[in-house]
Amino acid sequence: MQITRESFVDLKVIDNAKAQELVNDDNKVFERKYDGTAGIINADLETGEYKIFGRGVLKDGSQQEYTDTFPDLLPSVKIFCNKLDFLADVKDITLLGEIVVLDKEGNESFKGIESRCNRKKDIDMYAKTFPAQFMIFDALNFNGDFRQLSFQARRQELEWHKDIIRDSDRMILINQCSTPEDKQELLNRVNSGKYGLEGIVVKDLRNSYFEPALKYKYKCTEDVFWEGAYKEGKGKHEGKVGSLICYQYINGVKTEVAQVGGGFTDSLRDQLMIISKLISAENPRTLEVQTHELLPSGKMRYPNFIRWRFDKSAVQCTRELRQPEETKPIVQTFKQGLDSWI
Repeated sequence: MQITRESFVDLKVIDNAKAQELVNDDNKVFERKYDGTAGIINADLETGEYKIFGRGVLKDGSQQEYTDTFPDLLPSVKIFCNKLDFLADVKDITLLGEIVVLDKEGNESFKGIESRCNRKKDIDMYAKTFPAQFMIFDALNFNGDFRQLSFQARRQELEWHKDIIRDSDRMILINQCSTPEDKQELLNRVNSGKYGLEGIVVKDLRNSYFEPALKYKYKCTEDVFWEGAYKEGKGKHEGKVGSLICYQYINGVKTEVAQVGGGFTDSLRDQLMIISKLISAENPRTLEVQTHELLPSGKMRYPNFIRWRFDKSAVQCTRELRQPEETKPIVQTFKQGLDSWI
């Protein structure tokens, strides 16, 4: 199958209210949204050609290719394809998924995947330091184009071969939540911000591949305090405030949790230069930020300024971080192949 930019169907964004509404829709299934980079595995077993493509299009118009970027995935791809060929006589396979890097606790590492993508040197060293996994979402081709089939039929093809996928080592068939109870549990976990879950993908069992799925991404607001320190901006913000270094009291200890650089107007950045001279540890200022994710370390991912909180003091900017023993059941579930969410 020829892979182009159109092979990667964009997802339609929904809000929490819509996601909640779909919990009781029997035609909808929920899948965890992974924090990595989209990838398509395209294997022609007759020619022995195995390729991994990314979503991007290069300057010369060619499709971004990850085959050499993620060499640690190829042995697993070949194991899967060869077993599938032996058992089911499949010669042409195209799979859609997410390439992720897991940290030592079994959670996705944004730093890891960022270090791997677009790397031109020391690839083997980084492959050992940040080994990748391929989370399979969909089957686009099994000895023929599957994209016009319903998602239920495409998923069933993957279910028939889930044992082979499990034996491949670095390929994982993601779990689905189909009952209202399981969908609600996943939505609750995402909205809690406690488990590092980026969001949810909602798929209609009746839809072809070309009918876009839905995505709901978690965002929350937190109050943090600023003591006047900042990082200078770059580019058009050079000479101005780039990001504010902000803190919370995590489990009672003052901890840097965010470098807030988004959500500022140009005029506010000018004002912050003046305000920074009036702010100190003895005279901090509290602000509300929106973040995409509360990381297990306590830090916030992509924090954006919303407003000043003149009604709240620094000592009220608190958060409790779960202890390691509390995370063990969830981590164990992930390491066992994501066979269940609870």
